[in-house]
Amino acid sequence: MAQLCECRDIVCLQGHCLLPSPLNILSQINADVLSRATSAVDFDNVLIGRPYAGTGILYKRNLAQAIGVAETKEPRMTSVKFIFV
Repeated sequence: MAQLCECRDIVCLQGHCLLPSPLNILSQINADVLSRATSAVDFDNVLIGRPYAGTGILYKRNLAQAIGVAETKEPRMTSVKFIFV
């Protein structure tokens, strides 16, 4: 994943199994990468069975000013919007 982030400006993830709390780990893959991600895992105290997979978008830090948050209210979908100035 780190090599992919080095040679691409934007990387879309489908099917990660991260819980909601450690989603920030995606931004730690590479020092030059930021991320926006969702987790579709919904649990109270006990995680049972196979949860739905989450999604994410990783992008180079230099694109941060051109990328905005696009809320979907859908835990299995991540989106961003490009801001052109």
